[in-house]
Amino acid sequence: MQQHYTPKEISKVDSKDSRVCLIGKVVDSAGNSFVLDDGTGKIEIIYDGAIDANKLVRVFCSIADEKLKADVVQDVEDLDMNLFKKVKGLYNLTGV
Repeated sequence: MQQHYTPKEISKVDSKDSRVCLIGKVVDSAGNSFVLDDGTGKIEIIYDGAIDANKLVRVFCSIADEKLKADVVQDVEDLDMNLFKKVKGLYNLTGV
């Protein structure tokens, strides 16, 4: 059984996943959920708290019945997304 949150792009979230970590902008927030956009797609995430639209966040999600539930939402407004993507690309090239 998977014990950690696997970093993923929204377009690569799979029904076999049980825990994922996503980074993106909140594009809509209403009721008990919000919509996250990471540039590869958009996905609705169930969340019991309040969150502002246009906020850059990292979300640690559990997946059950093909629905994502936010376990932790982390504000990453100060993250340099261009640098983050470059580092992620280097990790992918080296197989890390």
